[in-house]
Amino acid sequence: MEKTDKSIKGSAIAAKDPLAACWKERVERMREFKPHFGHCLVPQQYSNNPDLEPWVTTQRQNHKLYSEGKPSCMTEQRIRELESVEVVCDTSDALWTERFEQLREFKAQFGHCRVPRHESTLPTPSSGSGLQISAKTTSCIGKESQVA
Repeated sequence: MEKTDKSIKGSAIAAKDPLAACWKERVERMREFKPHFGHCLVPQQYSNNPDLEPWVTTQRQNHKLYSEGKPSCMTEQRIRELESVEVVCDTSDALWTERFEQLREFKAQFGHCRVPRHESTLPTPSSGSGLQISAKTTSCIGKESQVA
């Protein structure tokens, strides 16, 4: 009975605003994704739901535009919904934080931060990002960065 009530409500939303219904459906797909993977970083080739990753990417782009004060279909309500599912809108910051925590763990274990290139727990940054990571790490530990 409860499922029928939800489908009736969903049908009413879809009839009034098909885009809102699509949004709600995708948020629900994210709610289902997170418990299985422990995060909301949907891979590009996610075969269980190939439309999910492009949708998440679009939400990240719209969130960035919105935060910059530019035209976007993002709203405060949508931001709250994305946050409730823990969708990461700034993936570069999230990746940096994850890598920094891995570096802290490495230092705790080995007593230094000279990570070998072959170390699997701390992948070598892609070309060009090493300076950014170094600069941000330097600023986090209170030293002035040499990167402009």
